[in-house]
Amino acid sequence: MTQLSSRYAKAVFALAEKSKNLETVRNDLVYLEQALAEIPELRQALVNPVLARGEKKNAVRKLLKNRIHKLTMELLFLLIDKKREQLLDDIPGIYQRMLDKKQGIVDVHVVSPFPVEKAEAEKIRERLKKILEKRVNLEIKINSSLVAGLIIKIGDRLIDGSSRGHLERLRTELLKV
Repeated sequence: MTQLSSRYAKAVFALAEKSKNLETVRNDLVYLEQALAEIPELRQALVNPVLARGEKKNAVRKLLKNRIHKLTMELLFLLIDKKREQLLDDIPGIYQRMLDKKQGIVDVHVVSPFPVEKAEAEKIRERLKKILEKRVNLEIKINSSLVAGLIIKIGDRLIDGSSRGHLERLRTELLKV
C-alpha cells in the first residue's frame, strides 16, 4: 500500500507545486485525516463497497464543498474511481514528508532517560540545526530504562549516545580481542 500511496502523494504534490498550492493541499490533507478519524461515518461511507462510486463522490462533494481545494477534491474522486480510498490513511503523511524535504525540514526523534526542559530542548534543536544545516522538528520521548545519555534518530540514521549504547560497543570491542 505504501508504494501505491507514494505514487498518489507524489502526483498530487507535483500538481500542487505546479499550481503553487503546496500548503493549501497539505492543510486539506490534514483536515481530511482529522475528519476521517473523528467522523467514523465518513470513513465507512468511503470504504463501503456497496455504495456506488457516484454516490460516494456526491457525498464527498456535499460534505467537503468549499472546505477543500479543487486539487484535493480531484484526488479524492480519483481514489474513489480507482477504488483506493483506503490510501487516504497513508497519503497525508507521505505528502507532509515530501513538503518537509522541499522546505529543508528534518524530523529528529530524541530518546532521553529523563524529562527534558524546554530550554534544553531548544539547545538540542539549535545544535542539530547548526550541524544538519536544516530546520529541525524535534520530538523528545522519555525512556526510563536508559541510565544516561541520549539516542537520536534522524531519518534512517541512529546515533546512540546512551550509556547502554557505549557499553554495548565496548562489549563488542572486547569480544573481538
